[in-house]
Amino acid sequence: MGAWFKAHTVAVLVGAAIILLAIIGVIFFSLNSTRTPAMATITKVTYSQTQAGTNAAPVNVVITSSTKIAALEKLLTTYEIQPGVTDTLGSSTGCVGGLTSKVTLAYSDGKKADFSTYVCGTDNPKFSVALSELLASWAA
Repeated sequence: MGAWFKAHTVAVLVGAAIILLAIIGVIFFSLNSTRTPAMATITKVTYSQTQAGTNAAPVNVVITSSTKIAALEKLLTTYEIQPGVTDTLGSSTGCVGGLTSKVTLAYSDGKKADFSTYVCGTDNPKFSVALSELLASWAA
């Protein structure tokens, strides 16, 4: 009877430990699943613009102003642009003398995302035009 009692006691203790670990896991998961992970924020914008038909080399401009970055974030949100997912937006008609904007965003988590736009002719995505206007206002 002593061996049966020991084996039964061990089985009960192992079962109780498994149940206890499952309960702790459920509590831990439920506490952590309600937290929203911190979103990486844009810390730096680097952009260049080139005009077709000119021989001027593109100049990279670096922006770290929180006001300017907020304006770009608002523009991205308004037009539902996802840097790194939405790569290139541009005119479907094309023309001579189009304006290409290349943008690199640096995030607080160390990641980067690139996208570019092309404005030329009459059939331009609204975001491409709005971005060109925003970048021009930064240069003014």
